[in-house]
Amino acid sequence: MTLGSYHVDDSGQLIEDGRRTEEVYVPLAHTEGGLAASMQRGIAAVLASGSVQTFVLHDRMTRDSCFLFETTEEAVICAR
Repeated sequence: MTLGSYHVDDSGQLIEDGRRTEEVYVPLAHTEGGLAASMQRGIAAVLASGSVQTFVLHDRMTRDSCFLFETTEEAVICAR
């Protein structure tokens, strides 16, 4: 996976500082077997069609509302 590192400048713009390639493992903790199978099928379809791009802004767990944004920049501004 190619990972990017980012920062937000003084005007609130998201700036990419650089990229690196790294293998990433995503641990999943649940007790629903059907969910694991569904996720496996979904990621297989994504990888068969090319790739996926994600952004990790904070490494944490939360149980809150979900907000959807048009751009990553809008999400970072809201998170501030």
